[in-house]
Amino acid sequence: MILSGLEVITRQLVRNIRHVGQQQQPCGVDLTLHQVSEWTSAATIDFDNSKRQAAKTSVLSFDKTSHTIALKPGAYLIDFNETVVIPRNCMASVFARSSLWRSGVGIEAE
Repeated sequence: MILSGLEVITRQLVRNIRHVGQQQQPCGVDLTLHQVSEWTSAATIDFDNSKRQAAKTSVLSFDKTSHTIALKPGAYLIDFNETVVIPRNCMASVFARSSLWRSGVGIEAE
């Protein structure tokens, strides 16, 4: 069963929505950008996690006039304003809007 955007919002599966009228879609909810970080170091992984180290990041600033961030090609860490809560008996799919795909943006979610 696919839940409508209205049902997702009614069940509070997406919380901290900033603009319900704009974010609610027929088959989902649009998330809004909180911050973008760039990777500043490599991570370390190993078999038993005894030497595991997370990669370091640095938050990128929005331009004060245009409220944009110019991204060079590469990978970035994105934080959204909203929180998504998925019950144990459900699954969710995350898709980038087609306008993002046309700009070369791909999204991976865990």
